Amino acid sequence: MARTAALGTLVLALAALLASAAAADPLNGNSATITFACDNGVTFTGTATLQSQTSTGHVIAANDPSLLNSVFQAVQVTVDGQIVKQIPGFASRNLIDCTITAFGDVPATGPVIVLTGFFTGPR
Repeated sequence: MARTAALGTLVLALAALLASAAAADPLNGNSATITFACDNGVTFTGTATLQSQTSTGHVIAANDPSLLNSVFQAVQVTVDGQIVKQIPGFASRNLIDCTITAFGDVPATGPVIVLTGFFTGPR
């Protein structure tokens, strides 16, 4: 029951914030930008497709230029420390935690949303 409530919170928070971010600074009508600060010192902005259930985002800006045009693959999502999504099979990867800091130009407020994942090579 707690997991369902946390997932509901995540969906509502993301829907509200992504809708306002997409309206403020859309790349197109179906995408939004999300900015992250990671526990390894990386900060990056990626694009997300609003209708998609995928857990990937294309990196369009980063403080590490080698990450430009790479993809961040999230394998776990937590909201205020509660796991709401987990994809098995990535235990051997070097995973990092990245906290959402902004949706478009709007600073993130409310629940703390952390995506745990890794970067793939450039597209």
